[in-house]
Amino acid sequence: MFGDRKAFPLFPNSTFDHFDGRVSPDGKWIAYMSRESGVIQLYVTSFPNGVGKWQISSETTQPDAVWRADGKELYFVSQGGNMIVASIQESAGSITVGEIRPLFHSLFLNTRVRAMFDVDSKEGRRFLGTVSPDTSTLPLNVITNWTEELKKK
Repeated sequence: MFGDRKAFPLFPNSTFDHFDGRVSPDGKWIAYMSRESGVIQLYVTSFPNGVGKWQISSETTQPDAVWRADGKELYFVSQGGNMIVASIQESAGSITVGEIRPLFHSLFLNTRVRAMFDVDSKEGRRFLGTVSPDTSTLPLNVITNWTEELKKK
């Protein structure tokens, strides 16, 4: 936050859902999810004024994207579960979206809302995430009266 530290709308006149914004490390860009096309896709615009718009994903994407520490790559998970990387080049107040390619099929836990992962801050070559367990053999434990047990401790 800057200036008077009050929240402001990035898209004040929008008629579409925009959500899960991630500001680039240099603070000049914001990657965000939008339903503008009818499905959730990843876009980038300038920050904080929202000038220009670049579509990053070409298929439904799971929120949210993660910037590499130098802002030159953007990582996201496709609806099909692939970890995707998009090359981002900045030039004269604009960006060019370079190669967009799958890296691997993500084993990271995918919730109904998002894929849970983060990227190594240096080079983006290592990924940290919550791996989805094989739940077919896990027991279901139901704890009742837990508040009374908590009071005893």
